[in-house]
Amino acid sequence: MATPGVPASTLRARNGPRPKSRARQVLTWVVTLAVVGLVVIWAWGKLHAAPAAKLITAKVSVGDLVETVSASGSVTAQTGAEVHIGSQISGTIKRLATDVGSHVKAGQLIAELDLPDLRDQLRASQAALAQAQTKYAQEISGVNQVNTQTSASLNVARQAVLSARQKLSVAQANAKQQNAQTPSDIRKAETALSTARSTLAQTQAGANLQVTTAQEAVTQAQANATNSAANLARYQKLYAEGFVAKADLDSAVAQNGVYQSQVRAAQQNVDLVKQKVAADLQAARDSVGSAEAALAAAKAETQTVLARAADV
Repeated sequence: MATPGVPASTLRARNGPRPKSRARQVLTWVVTLAVVGLVVIWAWGKLHAAPAAKLITAKVSVGDLVETVSASGSVTAQTGAEVHIGSQISGTIKRLATDVGSHVKAGQLIAELDLPDLRDQLRASQAALAQAQTKYAQEISGVNQVNTQTSASLNVARQAVLSARQKLSVAQANAKQQNAQTPSDIRKAETALSTARSTLAQTQAGANLQVTTAQEAVTQAQANATNSAANLARYQKLYAEGFVAKADLDSAVAQNGVYQSQVRAAQQNVDLVKQKVAADLQAARDSVGSAEAALAAAKAETQTVLARAADV
């Protein structure tokens, strides 16, 4: 709207500078915000910056610097590479069938060798062959002599057969007798051993009973002697107090002496019983040992049976 009393051209001149002032204000704000943003970013980075790495130091010295180069590729044979061909047998080359650079196939002749060693071996083999042929001829010529010797050997062998048959008859008779006798001897020895062992067991049981009985007699005699000694002490006290006569005291003394003698006798009897038992046990053990030896001897006859069978 136009202001009253003011020309339109004047209005345009007065209102013209206002947009430029606003642009400067906007620019100022933008610059200010950019500076503030940079300051904020710098401060954040300063606060969150990673700690500086620790420096490693070393003394300066002279050394070698090694550089390694790695590469990949393929290795091919050089053009015209040579193939060396050799012989397993030493000798002098007599003739070459091929030349350098020639193409050959498997089994193709390459060269001929002059081999004097092989020739020597051939001559030696031929000489050995001739010697063997000569020996063969000699063997053929000696056949008649061998036949004569063989006939004599056959006669000797026939005589040996007759002698061997006689020995066979004797060996069979001995083996038959031994086969019948050995089992019987073994059975007898086993029976004797069983009897000896039973006797030993009975002797052992009886020995234990005898020793136990003798020891019980000692125990009984000791008990009687203890009672007699107590009774004697009681009579001695009563006699000292005047309650019993001297005859009663003498009777108690005599009775105590009898019981003490019974203890000694019972102990001596235990020793005698132990000696007798030991002798009986030893005799029973000896019987068992003899029976075992007899059984072993009977079983050893089995070896004789085998020997007779070997003779047969």
